[in-house]
Order: sequence, then C-alpha cells, then structure tokens
Amino acid sequence: MSQFTLYQNNDKNTSTAYPYFVDVQSELLDTLNTRLVIPLTKWQAYRPKFCVNPLPN
Repeated sequence: MSQFTLYQNNDKNTSTAYPYFVDVQSELLDTLNTRLVIPLTKWQAYRPKFCVNPLPN
C-alpha cells in the first residue's frame, strides 16, 4: 500500500482553488470505511494567521 497518492482535481468549480488532492493511507485507517483526503492549494492563496516557528531577522 502506498502511503500517499496525488490526484489532480478535475472539478471545474473547485480546481482553481484546490488543483490537487492527497489521499493519505495508513494501517491506522484500515478499519475505517473512509478515506483521508487533503486538498492542496497554492500558498499565495492564504496568509498564515501566525507563524509557528518564526525565523530570526
């Protein structure tokens, strides 16, 4: 079983905001009858509200 699979979003309504999806697979999720899918977007589309590990100036 591959751990990650990348899919292109072919939905014309959402593909601009989320061009790709990552299907995450793990033995921990085998008992669930579902998938864990993470939508990917361009980093420029969203600005972080705070920086977890700020770089020193």
